[in-house]
Amino acid sequence: MEDNLKNVDMRTVRDLQLLVAGFVSRYLVLNPVA
Repeated sequence: MEDNLKNVDMRTVRDLQLLVAGFVSRYLVLNPVA
C-alpha cells in the first residue's frame, strides 16, 4: 500500500514537472524576456 502510494506520488510529481515545464516554455515563447 505504502509503496503503491509512493509510486503514485512520484508519477504525479513527474507529471506536474512536465506540466509546469510546458507552461513555462509557452510563457517564454509568448513573452520573450530578452
